[in-house]
Amino acid sequence: MTNDLIATTDSYHADLTINAPIDSVFAAVSSAEGLSGWWTTDTGGSPELGGELRFTFRDGIAVMRVEERTSPALERWTCLGHSGQPEWAHTTVTFRLTEVNPAATRLEFTHGGLRPQLDCYEHCSAGWNYLTRSLASYVETGTGHPVSP
Repeated sequence: MTNDLIATTDSYHADLTINAPIDSVFAAVSSAEGLSGWWTTDTGGSPELGGELRFTFRDGIAVMRVEERTSPALERWTCLGHSGQPEWAHTTVTFRLTEVNPAATRLEFTHGGLRPQLDCYEHCSAGWNYLTRSLASYVETGTGHPVSP
């Protein structure tokens, strides 16, 4: 895995190359089972297009609506709310995948609207740094490091 983190004025962005096939990475970001393997162990809801996913953390619950899905290249959500991080409301989470070769995938991850000016930015960007590494570990080795509420 290689990892480049970029802070922009209006988003958190991470660009990673993950040593796993694109279909495996897509399954990890687009299914409740996959998401619970690397993000939070308490993941529920409907991962279908238009469905709502619920993620429980120590500091609250985030609800995301699946807005766009193009298998195996794109998964995009809108945050409907986060009880512990109200700044997340109406932000977007995007997983853009590109096949590097049959055994490697480039992930361009963006949390749109997670701006460095927000009070939660330092905490949240550190969380995404950890979680994108957890995603890579999950698809590369079968073992992620999801948080537990």
